[in-house]
Amino acid sequence: MRTTIMALLTTLTTVGSLQALAQTPALAKIHFDSGDLTRAKEAIDKTIEDPRHNTKPKTWYYRGLIYEKLAANASATQQPSTLGLLQQAHDAYRKALTVDPDDKTVRQDTEKSLSDLHNLAMNFGVQCYQASNKRHALQAFVLAAAVKPTDLLALSFASELALDLQEYPQYEQLAAQLTALPMAAYEAHNATREAAVHLLKQDVYGRLALYWSQQRKNAAKAIETCKKGLAELPTDNTLHRILIDLYLQNQMPADALASAKAMTRQRPADASTFFNLGVVHEKLQQTDAAVEAYQKAFQLDSNYIDALYNLGALYYNRAAEISKRL
Repeated sequence: MRTTIMALLTTLTTVGSLQALAQTPALAKIHFDSGDLTRAKEAIDKTIEDPRHNTKPKTWYYRGLIYEKLAANASATQQPSTLGLLQQAHDAYRKALTVDPDDKTVRQDTEKSLSDLHNLAMNFGVQCYQASNKRHALQAFVLAAAVKPTDLLALSFASELALDLQEYPQYEQLAAQLTALPMAAYEAHNATREAAVHLLKQDVYGRLALYWSQQRKNAAKAIETCKKGLAELPTDNTLHRILIDLYLQNQMPADALASAKAMTRQRPADASTFFNLGVVHEKLQQTDAAVEAYQKAFQLDSNYIDALYNLGALYYNRAAEISKRL
């Protein structure tokens, strides 16, 4: 009789322990560790509905782990569900970091897992792009940038795709993120890469300025973007040329000429500034001033082929006009 009672008590204790376990993140982690992701997902989804556990960082950390693994399995065959799973993993990790910021152990583990999630999102984005699924690639790169906001590569890929897909508001947001990053971020990114694949901040400004001008037909925003870029990169010739072209295209010749002259004063030894001044004079049909500017550019740089070509074209046109009068 005593044996029977003891057995019953043991059974009740075991059942009670299992019931208690079923209401904690631990059961989800046990299923996860055993490779049973279906049961792990069911367990963690129930756990986050329990107010006793959904305020604990470990609950959300485990949910992130489970959904990240589900996303990794789905991405192997490029399943559409991958993006949703990646997003849920990201949201869970972020929740783990906020529900108890003082839990240093969970924070450390979560930050490492976020790094793994970033790599997974980037790889999935590349897979989608190679499969010509640009929209899914865009979403994956945007998520990777959300995980790691300083990742120039993710932001750059996403912004180019958004522009290509004519997702203009999203492109504007991504371009704003790229221009907000300091030059040090670009320098650090490029330090370990060959020059052919460098990401240049002046290119971001230039592309954004042309976008405002060509896609949005907003000359004021285009000019504002160029000025902002030149404030940060005052010696960039490409941005200066875009600004001058914008002034000329929008019937602002005085601004174009003033800008070109200002650059020659700021950089008197730079042949490109005098070439730009020559272009402005030529478009304003100020031929003598254009010739003088091109000559100065060629004096500063005897290999400046564009200056020599434009100078030759002006002389040729002048000769043609004189021959007509003879």
